[in-house]
Amino acid sequence: MPNHRIFQRIAKSNKFFKISIKAQLLYLLGFAFLDDYGVWTADPHEIWRDIFVDHKTIKAKEIVNLLEELAEVKLINIYAVDGKLYQQYEKFEDFQTFGRGYNRKSIYPDFKRVGKDGCSWVYSGVRGCIREYVGVNDVNGSMPYSLSYTNTNTHSYKEEDIDKLVLEEKGILKCFYALGFKLKEKDLESWNKWILELKKDYKDKDLVTNAKKWRDYFEQKPPKNFKNSFRNWVAKPYADSKPHDTIKYDEASRKFEERYGKIIKK
Repeated sequence: MPNHRIFQRIAKSNKFFKISIKAQLLYLLGFAFLDDYGVWTADPHEIWRDIFVDHKTIKAKEIVNLLEELAEVKLINIYAVDGKLYQQYEKFEDFQTFGRGYNRKSIYPDFKRVGKDGCSWVYSGVRGCIREYVGVNDVNGSMPYSLSYTNTNTHSYKEEDIDKLVLEEKGILKCFYALGFKLKEKDLESWNKWILELKKDYKDKDLVTNAKKWRDYFEQKPPKNFKNSFRNWVAKPYADSKPHDTIKYDEASRKFEERYGKIIKK
């Protein structure tokens, strides 16, 4: 992926200086995460996790408002494809000519998909519509983890629902939920299949114990891909194995005597 450049002309941009300092900071730092077509996630929680989680510069609950600031002055386009929010930097290809000789890679759905199958929503320019789309009405409240996985067209199970579900290894899903994962109704069957596959691939590993350690390790900065991250964790040689069956002392003594005879103490 070629490097993206920020040119001096941004210092003379009327759009750039119409927005707040925090929105400017988000815009500039966002360059580091764009794919070769100027696209990145517009999921508020993912943005906060990738850029600001280790700093106190911007709080999680501010991200939605900052995205709307950027969209209002047409610095970015915000849209949803298959229920997930994305942003594409306006006129990115006009200015980012460096590296066009390389094979460019698209990581996220392009804004050109708007109006085609899969694209269900585009930012309308009305303040609060992003928050409405992701299902968050408390403008002044803290940013809930569910933002990353909320879709108005699909229902996600709440944490209190887990014990009522027919699931393999519920303890693993609870650890996932602690980091912000949400299981949708349509994904219930695929979740069970994934867990069964894990149990088959790592028969000697204690999955629940590893899930708890994985949860604690990523508590401050949840991974982008929960399943891949946990699979990689379990695959490590130092991951906790299942406790082996222990033989009681009396049984061990009996087996020894059967083979070598009774020990006579002098």
